[in-house]
Amino acid sequence: MRQKTLVGMVAICWLVSCAGVLRAQRTQGTISGTVSDSSGAVIPNAEVTITHQQTGTKRVVTTNESGFYTATALDPGTYTVTAKIAGFKTLAKAGIELHVADEVVVPIVLEVGTPTQTVEVTAAATMVETRSGEVSNVIGTRQIQELPLNGRSFVQLTLLVPGAAASDTENPRFTGLLGGVDISMSGSPANSNAWLVDGVDNVDHGSGRTILVYPSVDSIEEFKVERSSYGADSPSASGAQVNLVTKSGTNKFHGSVYEFWRNDLLDANNFFLNQAGKPKAELRSNNFGYTFGGPIKKDKLFFFWSQEWRREVRGVTRLSTVPTDEERVGNFNVRDPANPNVPTSPFTGLPFPNNTIPSDCSNPAGCLSTGGLSLMQLFPHPNATPNASSPWNWVAAVPTHLNTRQEQVRVDYNFTS
Repeated sequence: MRQKTLVGMVAICWLVSCAGVLRAQRTQGTISGTVSDSSGAVIPNAEVTITHQQTGTKRVVTTNESGFYTATALDPGTYTVTAKIAGFKTLAKAGIELHVADEVVVPIVLEVGTPTQTVEVTAAATMVETRSGEVSNVIGTRQIQELPLNGRSFVQLTLLVPGAAASDTENPRFTGLLGGVDISMSGSPANSNAWLVDGVDNVDHGSGRTILVYPSVDSIEEFKVERSSYGADSPSASGAQVNLVTKSGTNKFHGSVYEFWRNDLLDANNFFLNQAGKPKAELRSNNFGYTFGGPIKKDKLFFFWSQEWRREVRGVTRLSTVPTDEERVGNFNVRDPANPNVPTSPFTGLPFPNNTIPSDCSNPAGCLSTGGLSLMQLFPHPNATPNASSPWNWVAAVPTHLNTRQEQVRVDYNFTS
């Protein structure tokens, strides 16, 4: 078993769990099969060793009287399955891929000989899932690392799954406060999906349309999207189950450093800003970070650390109609053709003389409100001339600042029996 620690993005959040015991959702997989001889007769009491190739951790099990073996709670990764027993050659099958919550069947056929003789076999292509009827898709490490992501949010990759449809307002490239997961899976409501990180619920249940933590793309091992026919261990969500697993350390030290940069120097101007003679919107975007992982104690204790920063100033183009300089002092003689209404006196119910609100408060029809004049100071002055194609009299690129930092630490420990 392994003990795992995850530190989230918004707040330091320690989620400590023992594999297969406190998990809200199963992320580990199972390797099982039958050991037999060349005639098809099963072999009981054979010793089967399942070795994780990246960390060197081992699981040893014994076949039962039916020659069947099973090893549960195995982390995703690449495995070697070795079987041996007196009177037969040792057989080692390498390159067995185990993904999130997979149940992989690896049959083993031993040849007559001595255990000191070893037959090595490299596993063939992807093995067929025969133990579960779930309909699912795995987004693996290679897809996560090599597919272009505008904004570097893993949520975009869920749109690769058949039946995934984003809402009209969804922009899956955002993370943090601007992020959202308004994605319908196989026709289910967008807020009916279960989003998990290392088996822990990651849904913001206040809104149902966002998630709490967006793990850095460089810290994700893989994730599985179960679309239908999922097992009884899945959360009580009627939509898809998006089960994400973060990277763990291995017996070798690995790391990366990256930066993604954008600047308005490389951009064209917005159509409306250009038409109004305004400068193009400001854009300063820096997305940078690092990852580092490896052994604390070989074959026993591992760590993986990632940190990512986003520093962004983005000019958002806004179009509006604001009070004109004349209207700010009560003169409504020059009216917007799109809004021909004129102010009326609350006392007489009739328009003010000359469509102008008097400043003299002795006027029985009423006068300009001191509070209203103060409130008017919050509105910007017009900076554009309305026309047939652009009826707005105010156009600007309002700078929006978005700075985030997320840190993620994972520690894995291989317990003995």
